[in-house]
Amino acid sequence: MKTILYIPLLFCSLFFFSCSKSSSNPQTPSAKVDIDFGTDTFNFGTLSISNAPYNSSSNSTFISNPSSSNTDLIGNISVLGDYFSLTSGGPSYRLSPGQSLTIVITFRPLAAGSYTGSVSIQHNVPSKSSPIVITLFGKAVK
Repeated sequence: MKTILYIPLLFCSLFFFSCSKSSSNPQTPSAKVDIDFGTDTFNFGTLSISNAPYNSSSNSTFISNPSSSNTDLIGNISVLGDYFSLTSGGPSYRLSPGQSLTIVITFRPLAAGSYTGSVSIQHNVPSKSSPIVITLFGKAVK
């Protein structure tokens, strides 16, 4: 009796010196994945730098893989911009259907000025543009 493997690899039998390509399981439904997220802008307000580097402000949002998905939501999170940092929730993630992840961004300015940045959330959802971008705003005064 010959066993059929359902993995898309080249399977070679050493005993019979033959090679055959295994086929994918035709009964597998197509993968369905989605992403939900909380906000597209963070405004950290105005912070005094008189106690730098101890003054900071944090904001949080979430990403989730709805329970209606049938595959994992996979991706990476990165933060760009002076004095903005990812303090929780990344940089890489893998969410099963029904799971969510809280992302915390911290603004900790060391010099007076107005600052902008962004959070980039890359994902594997083919029906949505990747990355999702969250715009960051913050101001520091003396």
